[in-house]
Amino acid sequence: MTPEKHKLPKKLVQGKVAKSQKVEVPIIGGAGKIETNWKDIHWTPVKLSIVLAVLVIPFLAAIAIAFRTGNSLVGVLLIGLIVFVGLMYLALRYIEENEF
Repeated sequence: MTPEKHKLPKKLVQGKVAKSQKVEVPIIGGAGKIETNWKDIHWTPVKLSIVLAVLVIPFLAAIAIAFRTGNSLVGVLLIGLIVFVGLMYLALRYIEENEF
């Protein structure tokens, strides 16, 4: 049996690196709440527009193509899906912030 081959530099595998990077453990809150480090993300207008374009443009194109080809039922279902996901997001945020 051959020893496992690492796809890392030899210095890093042996621990001979001058400086090691600090590992950040995910922050876990109480009551099943996992907090993210949203403040650590530096949201520039360019990053935000790229993320928005990658997420929104394909979906809007699918809706436009559905209506253009005469499949209005598919277009209505896609719009309903957007509304459903938005309402679910709002409901989950409301449930997470309030205690019952």
